[in-house]
Amino acid sequence: MEEDATLEWTDSINWDEACRCCQASESRSVPCIVLTSAPFSDNWFSHGDGHFAIVSTHQWFDLLGPPSLQSYLLHEFALHAAKRTIGLSGPILRYHENATGCIFDFCSYKPDILMGLYAGYICGSHKELLRQLGITADQLKSLENVLNVMRAYALGRDEEKRRFGAFTQDKVFIVHGRDITALRRLDSFLTELGLEPVGIIDEPVGGIRTVIERIEEHSNVGFAFVIITPDDEGRLVGNPTLEKRPLQNVIFELGLFCRASGA
Repeated sequence: MEEDATLEWTDSINWDEACRCCQASESRSVPCIVLTSAPFSDNWFSHGDGHFAIVSTHQWFDLLGPPSLQSYLLHEFALHAAKRTIGLSGPILRYHENATGCIFDFCSYKPDILMGLYAGYICGSHKELLRQLGITADQLKSLENVLNVMRAYALGRDEEKRRFGAFTQDKVFIVHGRDITALRRLDSFLTELGLEPVGIIDEPVGGIRTVIERIEEHSNVGFAFVIITPDDEGRLVGNPTLEKRPLQNVIFELGLFCRASGA
């Protein structure tokens, strides 16, 4: 999930304009989901094209009430991850016109989203369609694991969160750049869930341990988050234009963590 300073809205988000902005920026170079509190101009909660997605939390609690925002975000993650996995979106997925609880419900009536959070699953016809479009058994199982945790959050069942693997450990590793606001938001969110955020910046160096050693020490955490923000500028040789990019140490630490965790 990426917070990108080049994607800023003051009033509302126009999806077509956001896509053009993304295509012209470095955001298009990697798959990402942008989370924002700004509303969409068409009053939707999210849009995605199979590579880039925007999820809005505007008026979530006013319109949908008690289910946790975490469950909604997991729902959107599963939906857009499925799109990304098959590399397709739109009509070919054949959304349900009437709400059934499947994550591929159209939900033109927003309260219908609640059914998807409480009953959230992938219906048999969409499982078959996903298989035809190339999704593997392991990928499908991973999506269903996310939906299991989503339902546990919607229903407020902490025991089920752990049983379904929401928390394998209390520690969560964070790699970040210079956007301290984004770091504090994530740190606060994880702390509210009863988790302990850890990262390179929190570890005493003591002049002995290297970055690699400290990452390897935490390679068995339950989750790792990498906050990629445009904190640096760079260019190819011969290109006079400086382009925004993540700090190189963030990409380096991401690679080290993937290697250490066996990802």
